[in-house]
Amino acid sequence: MAVGDITQTQQTKSIKLLEAATAANGVPIGTPTAGVSVGELLKGAAPADAVVFIASTAGSGAMTATFKVWGFSTAAGAWAPLGVDATAASRGLLNGGSAVDEVSTDAIRHTEPLACAWAFDRLYLEITAIGGTATAVSAWLVVPATVA
Repeated sequence: MAVGDITQTQQTKSIKLLEAATAANGVPIGTPTAGVSVGELLKGAAPADAVVFIASTAGSGAMTATFKVWGFSTAAGAWAPLGVDATAASRGLLNGGSAVDEVSTDAIRHTEPLACAWAFDRLYLEITAIGGTATAVSAWLVVPATVA
C-alpha cells in the first residue's frame, strides 16, 4: 500500500500519509501537491472523529518521532498547521508537542483525534524529528467507513 492509497474495512476507511519514513521530511510550504488528497476519503461528510494512527515499521534502540499535521486549502492557496497553540512553532504538533515514543520494545504506536480534517483538500504529516536506530514510521488518517 503506497502513500495516498485508501483502504476500507467494514468499520473504517483510511488513507496512508507516510510509508516507512526514516527522516525529517520538511515543511510543505508553497507546493499544493505535497501530502495526500483527502477529498475522496472525506467525500460527502465532515467527520468530527478522524484519527491519525502512527506505527513504526522498523528500528531499534530508544525510538522516538515528533509529528506536525498540515492542511492545504485550495480556496486559500496555502498550507496551515492544524491545531491551536500560542506559538506558531507548536501549532499542529501531535502528542501535545512531545515526541512519540515506544509503547513496547522497538514499537512506536500512537493514535490521536484530528479535528477539522474535512476543512482541507490535502493533508501532510511532517516528521520534525526522528530518533533511534534505523527508525521507520508509517501513518494513516482513519475515518468511519460511513463517511462516503
